[in-house]
Amino acid sequence: MSHSLFPIPYSLTAVLLLLTSFTSAMDVVTVKTDGGEKTLEGEIIVNAKDGGIVIRDAMNFLHPVTPDNIVNKTSDDRPFAYSTASEIKEKMLKELPTGFKVFESKHYLIFYETSEAFARWTAQLFENLHNVFYNFWTSNGMKLSEPSTPLIAIIFADSKEYVRFCKDELGEAGASIIGYYSMQSNRVNLFDLTGADDMNQRASSRVSEAAKIRNLLAQPDAGRMVATIVHEATHQLAYNSGMQVRYADMPRWLSEGIAMYFETPNLKSSSGWGSLGKDNPARLRLIKQRLPRRNPEAIKMMITDDALFTNLEVAEEAYAEAWGLTWLLIKRNPKKFVQYLNIMSEKTPFVWDSSEERMEEFEKCFGSWVKVNQSFVSVMKSKRIPR
Repeated sequence: MSHSLFPIPYSLTAVLLLLTSFTSAMDVVTVKTDGGEKTLEGEIIVNAKDGGIVIRDAMNFLHPVTPDNIVNKTSDDRPFAYSTASEIKEKMLKELPTGFKVFESKHYLIFYETSEAFARWTAQLFENLHNVFYNFWTSNGMKLSEPSTPLIAIIFADSKEYVRFCKDELGEAGASIIGYYSMQSNRVNLFDLTGADDMNQRASSRVSEAAKIRNLLAQPDAGRMVATIVHEATHQLAYNSGMQVRYADMPRWLSEGIAMYFETPNLKSSSGWGSLGKDNPARLRLIKQRLPRRNPEAIKMMITDDALFTNLEVAEEAYAEAWGLTWLLIKRNPKKFVQYLNIMSEKTPFVWDSSEERMEEFEKCFGSWVKVNQSFVSVMKSKRIPR
């Protein structure tokens, strides 16, 4: 099971203001660090009652700062502007370990220390996903915007490098998480499960790119790798297209459900993936296995609270149920689903809804949760697990 990292590094209570103007002056904030002080430049997007802030820098990185760590806060006449692709490449290659290269596509910058064939394939997969994602939602009435900056993905050669570099975000959990989207840095981080670098070195120079990818998709972990890449890249698209708001109160079932709606691999395809909304064999199998002992209020619990997803004893079942609920609601009435997404897109960062508010928003779009639950059970019982 892949995971997405949604950390809350600083609890901003009683948020007073969300600044939405992107033509404001440049905010300059000096903050305390373990080693002294540093200066952050960007735009302050959240001011909290306690004096804390969230500042977004030119790389689209969010910096939550507690009031006691603010040394000085000013603004100047320079307009805020996001970094260009060239600026991002320069900054990232300085930040990453020696040996990383960059592959650039229309919407993505792929930083990699595995083979170029694997980086190229990943970029093509991302671009395919981007097109399908935008076409699907806009055709169903969702107004999306293009990302403000090129989207960034970092591919490490192996799990050791990945865990070492991502330790500050992942902690001890890094060894069990094979890829994730970071809401704070706005990047997808993963490592190459297929050994593509070794494969590329062994392959003859006469072997075509297509043959290399066929070999890659024949690796034992290829299916899990494709699902993880698509899942995390879908999170990234949702939070960069205006569909979802970083650090706002997005119901976890919705965020994960959308990512799983897109994630199912197709290893017979040259890309390893080809469409959306396919039955997810692993998720469906788990749903069917647990139906006899399923909590009849499981859907109500997911709608009103995210606790099921943080409880390791039931998290896997919660993910499966989130996939099933999302699949059902989209297939039944995609326009209603978009109506619900439009409500979510208006949320304010660091403002948390009550359980009652969550349920009210859900039932406004989909009707009684009890009837939705009845449909869920009936449909999942009747579905066959794909082979």
